Amino acid sequence: MPDLTKQLHRSQRSLWLALIPLSVIGWITIDLITRYQGIYLILFCVFYVYIPGLLTIFAFWKGFYKRYGHWINVIAFYLGFTLLIVQYYLFNALHVLFLIKIIPLVWSAAMLFLIRKDRKIIPSVRSRISKFPNTLPFLMLLAVILFANYYIFLYTMPNETDNLFVDYCYHMGNINILTRGGSLEDTRVMGMTFKYHYFSDLFTAILRLVFPSSIWNCLCRYPILYVSPLLAGSLYSFMRGGTKNRILCAVASAFIVVFPSMTPTYTLYTYNVLTSVNAVGFAVPPVLCISELIYRSVVKDHRHYGDLILLFLLTVCLTGLKGPFSLALIGGMVVFLAVTCIKKRRISLFRLLIPVVMAAGFCIVWFTLLNVAVNDGNINSEASGLISLFDLEIRFPNLSFTE
Repeated sequence: MPDLTKQLHRSQRSLWLALIPLSVIGWITIDLITRYQGIYLILFCVFYVYIPGLLTIFAFWKGFYKRYGHWINVIAFYLGFTLLIVQYYLFNALHVLFLIKIIPLVWSAAMLFLIRKDRKIIPSVRSRISKFPNTLPFLMLLAVILFANYYIFLYTMPNETDNLFVDYCYHMGNINILTRGGSLEDTRVMGMTFKYHYFSDLFTAILRLVFPSSIWNCLCRYPILYVSPLLAGSLYSFMRGGTKNRILCAVASAFIVVFPSMTPTYTLYTYNVLTSVNAVGFAVPPVLCISELIYRSVVKDHRHYGDLILLFLLTVCLTGLKGPFSLALIGGMVVFLAVTCIKKRRISLFRLLIPVVMAAGFCIVWFTLLNVAVNDGNINSEASGLISLFDLEIRFPNLSFTE
């Protein structure tokens, strides 16, 4: 009984302290829902991305939650994201792109049917609630990153004199074209094919196929609601791998994201991490997820061959979001694998398959869809497509700081 009373008091204290970050999170979320159609993004991320990914993990990767419990939410999101990208290409090729509005829901129902007899693999709500006191540092981290994201996107809007202006307009054109489907070699976008970070544009295009969202909200408002929790969750989980001190994890993660921008040299650091326009913030979580999978497989010998499929899908996702990140990770992984095997004086088939699987995921995206890079010639060329986009497709909204 004394232990139970002590636990109840601890939960009550944690709940009162959690009201501060929960208030910040709730205020920002409600503001984005009421003023900027944020409810569309929430519904889309939950029912078309997160739930399909989570149920797929439970259906095909038995015991995954026990091995990667605190990683599962981030991994589930990116798995669902990758499945959605695959569906887009398939349905677009078959000229039935409208099916993307219902197939993810059908997929979730099918996965739920597969696991109907094994409900124990899904953590109970009660077990989640019992661990709530331990989530307070994470909630504080999420509130800090969310507020930084909110401030940047609402009060630092670019104008015609900013270097980012053309980048915003270019991505708005990408989203327009991808929403309509058709040829992925469409030359109306600066006379060039899509590049290594356009999966973020494709994510937005699919959202607009399902819900009537404005491109401007999708590009500049919505990242507040999905980049922040993904970044906070992945950084926090990554830090937890090195220390059990939850407060230290939260403070260190907030320092990594926010503090560098306090110096003039790194003013754009936080902006680049939190924005999805250049996909850095969207790409960092899968980098950390893949790193964690490799570390556990190589160092801790958690050999589950089914994880190679997950590693392949995450590499495809990362390459489409930020190809250089993926290439750098593959290079670093090869060196890490070699050093680890030399140190342990042994190597296994599973370890050898890791670089092969990652290279396959990289090549299947990079050498088919993303083989054209941005350069001055592309941007400054007199492509009729760029002019037509400015004139007809993507008139830049006249936004005030107080909107």
